[in-house]
Amino acid sequence: MKFFPFAFMFLFLSLVNISVSYADSKVVDKYDKECMSGKIDSCFELGLIYANGQGVDKDSKKAVEFYTKACDGKSSDGCGNLAMMYAIGEGVAVDYDNALHISDKGCDLGNENACKFNKILSDQMNK
Repeated sequence: MKFFPFAFMFLFLSLVNISVSYADSKVVDKYDKECMSGKIDSCFELGLIYANGQGVDKDSKKAVEFYTKACDGKSSDGCGNLAMMYAIGEGVAVDYDNALHISDKGCDLGNENACKFNKILSDQMNK
């Protein structure tokens, strides 16, 4: 399983969902308020903002926090990105079992990238 970090970094870069190109403090505040009031899409957007350092300092732990809220709220994209974070150990300790579980949830919610990732991860874990 030594190849996992490199393989997952490649997958992360190729499959991660990116929609916000830049965020200023007003955008971050808006998304934060919306996320706290239950708007799951805004939680996902905050995850992207912090994961990529778009207008804020890059903070992988905050990205995981917001992706978790999005995934818990049934965001397939949030689950897909959160699974990748667990697989590569970005903002959390590497946890392939959790990555598999989360990517399975993202797949069940309709995220094709999470399905692809789940299959690759499952295949590698079963070798």
